[in-house]
Amino acid sequence: MWVYFINGGPSTGTAAGVLQVHAPNQNRHTLGSRFAYKKKIFDANAEGYWQFGSMGVDPGNSDRSLRINAYAGAFHMGFTLPVPMQPRIGGEVNIASGDGDARRCTDQASCGGNANTFEQLYPTNHILFGYMDLFAWKNMVSYGGNFQMRPTKNSHFEIWGNVFRKQNHNDDWYRAAQNTYFRADGGACATTIDKVCGSSSLGQEIDVIYTMFFKNNKVGWQFGYGHFFAGSFLEQYANSDSVTGQDWAYTQVHVNF
Repeated sequence: MWVYFINGGPSTGTAAGVLQVHAPNQNRHTLGSRFAYKKKIFDANAEGYWQFGSMGVDPGNSDRSLRINAYAGAFHMGFTLPVPMQPRIGGEVNIASGDGDARRCTDQASCGGNANTFEQLYPTNHILFGYMDLFAWKNMVSYGGNFQMRPTKNSHFEIWGNVFRKQNHNDDWYRAAQNTYFRADGGACATTIDKVCGSSSLGQEIDVIYTMFFKNNKVGWQFGYGHFFAGSFLEQYANSDSVTGQDWAYTQVHVNF
């Protein structure tokens, strides 16, 4: 795969200009491959991407002297047992690079010469890193597992758990749409000596999803619940060891024509 992205808009001269979705004044190439394998009860897939090109941040200057150098990868595997209800047990690892200079990058000189935060390119990555959409494929490392089964012919059950960390603790935490969720240097962290939260532990998420199908799978009724357990990064951010997590639930009906 090759994707070429160009944004000729003027640089803003702020860290937000570098870290925003589809940052201006850049040419970005993404090269990557995906491989899939399945044999009997085992299946696996792996994909990896490298981004390169150039971008600039100095306002009023079209110079693109920052070198884009970012990467992302994902690996998933699982076993589907040949028994009633087709239970499947799977595991996964995901990673996307961050940039230690990104938050303090206000001009070409302060950016360290590189732009290392991976950009996921697309508007959202809904459900790929948890149903609560708390994480982009951007400055992150996640690993976890899932269990799936079909309790009946027309239903599907899934429980999924993941642990999330920053790839670079000096870069921000980004949500599924790539926007900054928590700044690396925000909250109580801004009062520390190094002006940044030192922990990379963002937390853990568990999701439970149940779907019923009707009319030859043309209609689906789904119920979902997720809970996020806050990690030490948020404890530092709030300067508290009693930070609570989040709960999220939904139901939806979808129809295929």
